[in-house]
Amino acid sequence: MRFYIIVILFLTSCSSNDQTLQSVEIDIWDHIDQHDVEPILTDKNDLDHFTSALETKTKLDEDAVIATKPIATFKLVFADKSSYAVHYWPSSDNGGYVQVFKGKETSTYELDKSSVQTMNQLTEINTGTEVVFE
Repeated sequence: MRFYIIVILFLTSCSSNDQTLQSVEIDIWDHIDQHDVEPILTDKNDLDHFTSALETKTKLDEDAVIATKPIATFKLVFADKSSYAVHYWPSSDNGGYVQVFKGKETSTYELDKSSVQTMNQLTEINTGTEVVFE
């Protein structure tokens, strides 16, 4: 038991905690007929706009489960090499939703319309979908 605690403390002290966003990898789902999307964002200005857009969200109830397939999945990669995934649903009424996967934690959020517009411009996504909740 003591050995495990020492190892955990050592790994924690050696790990970097730089949560500076380095890139956003963009994966358009197969059911979407749009393959002209740049697969990665790395420009600092684009990353700042993407982060700002993603931060403007309202958390939905824990029971909120989206049944519709996402339009895209974003993998956010940070300077310390940590990452997490975000499913993205821009809706046909110019709104949108994201589902954030951080470790075992999953949360669903509604984005405001200006955030959806910013994310669509940055990622070159030009389609929306009817978002259906279970």
